[in-house]
Amino acid sequence: MDEVGSAPGPTAKKRAGWDPESYPAPASGVNPRNPAQCLTLHHPRNRFPPACRVRAGRPGNPVAGPGPGRSTKGVRPMTQRRLRPAGSLRLLVAEDEPHIRRILITLLEASGFQLTVAHDGLRAQALLEGEEPFDLALLDLLMPGRTGLELLHTARNLPHRQELPVIILTAKGQDVDRRRAFELGAADFMTKPFSPKKLLGRVDELLADR
Repeated sequence: MDEVGSAPGPTAKKRAGWDPESYPAPASGVNPRNPAQCLTLHHPRNRFPPACRVRAGRPGNPVAGPGPGRSTKGVRPMTQRRLRPAGSLRLLVAEDEPHIRRILITLLEASGFQLTVAHDGLRAQALLEGEEPFDLALLDLLMPGRTGLELLHTARNLPHRQELPVIILTAKGQDVDRRRAFELGAADFMTKPFSPKKLLGRVDELLADR
């Protein structure tokens, strides 16, 4: 019986197909014979999941890969959020529900955005009519004072807000509201509860050139 932590015995080597020449124990975690492989254990050939890959230009940062000899057809590359200087972009958040507002503030500030927050539609309208620059607006559909669609209509009639990307957030999700939002020029229409990952992904897409 082979002891745990000891070198594999002859029986284990033969059974598992372990080849010390192909898989030496690297100190750095990278196979010196094949730098594209990241090894932490002696993995018998074709007996374990595909080896890690090292992202081009970033040694030591493994990402999942298809493994040697396997087709890459249909394999989707890992997506990365674009890194920007913290606080370089400012978003307007108009949301009257305290719970949803806290979620949005926590999520967006943790992602490096500066925020201006309005608790109702009237405050949001005043901010839109003002001169404070915004790179994107997140507007709740139903708020006291002004609805998200009314605010979107206001923005499209202001020369300095005509190109402002606007995402409408709503718990209703009715087709008539969705259709009207896109007619007014909304960039997206998302229903609550929304996925934080999808929301951030959509924000990044809309701000890709900024």
